[in-house]
Amino acid sequence: MPFQIDLFNAAMLGTNFLYLLIMLVSSLLKKNKTMMSAPFILFCAMITGLQLVSCLEWLQKVLSYSLSVYKGLFVADFSLSYFAGAMFYWYVHTYIYALKNPQKDQRPASDRRLIRIILLSGLLTCGLFALSLETGWFYTFDANGYEAYTDAYPFLFLLASLWPVLNLIRIFRNRKVFSPLSLILFLSYILVPLLLFVVDATYMLALGPISTSLVFLLIYTRI
Repeated sequence: MPFQIDLFNAAMLGTNFLYLLIMLVSSLLKKNKTMMSAPFILFCAMITGLQLVSCLEWLQKVLSYSLSVYKGLFVADFSLSYFAGAMFYWYVHTYIYALKNPQKDQRPASDRRLIRIILLSGLLTCGLFALSLETGWFYTFDANGYEAYTDAYPFLFLLASLWPVLNLIRIFRNRKVFSPLSLILFLSYILVPLLLFVVDATYMLALGPISTSLVFLLIYTRI
C-alpha cells in the first residue's frame, strides 16, 4: 500500500508540475508586464521547480536513488520552498505598494534592499540546511535513506517559517487595502498549505505541495 501511495503522490505532483510550467511560460511570454511581473514569475518558477523535485522525491522507491542524490533532492526541496515563500513576500510587498500608489508604475525604492535580504537570508538558511545533512544537526538518515528529525530541528523550522509569518503580519497590517476576495486568496495561500503539510506528515500524502499549486492557480486566475 505505501508503494501505491508514493506513485499516486508522484503522479499528482507531476501533473501539477506540467500545468504550472504552462503558467510559467505564459507569464514569461506576456508582453505587457507590470512592476509585479518579476516577483510573480520568480514565485511561479520556484513553485514549478518545487513540484518537480517533490515528484522525484516520491519516486525514490521506483528509481532507487543513491543517498547523495536523495540528499541533493532534499536540499533542492527545502531551498525552493524557502525562496518560494520569499518571492511571495516580495510579490505581496509590491502588490500592496501598487494598491497604495496606483498612479506610480515604478518599483518601490525598498525593492533592492528587500532582494538583498532575501538572497543573504536564503544563502544562510539553505546553506545551513545543506550542511546539516552531513553533520546530522537537524536531520539524520538511516541505511535506506529515510530522514529523521533531531532535537535541534525546531530551530531550522523557525528559520524556514520566516517568510510565511512575515507575510501574515504584512497582510494583516494592510488588510484594508485588499478587496475581500484578494484578502481570502492571499491568506489561503499561506494557511491552507501549512495546515495540509501537517496532514502530510501524519498520513504520508502530498497534499501540501498539491494545495500550494491549486491556491496558486486561483491567484493566477484572479490576476
